[in-house]
Amino acid sequence: MTISVELLDDKENVIRKEDLPYVPRIGEYISIQIDGMFIYYNVVEVWIRKSEGELAQACVRVEIDD
Repeated sequence: MTISVELLDDKENVIRKEDLPYVPRIGEYISIQIDGMFIYYNVVEVWIRKSEGELAQACVRVEIDD
């Protein structure tokens, strides 16, 4: 089972959507392989977004870790 997670920048723009096995916690890192290279994201905030009549969406604000 996976959970659809939106990765957002500091202005809450969606960077990408990923299916992850869990919702990451603040302070954890997420590594995503794109075109053979890994990009590392530091999790700085986590929340659930839900609008009327929609499924809950896990949202994670991240910072790219160079």
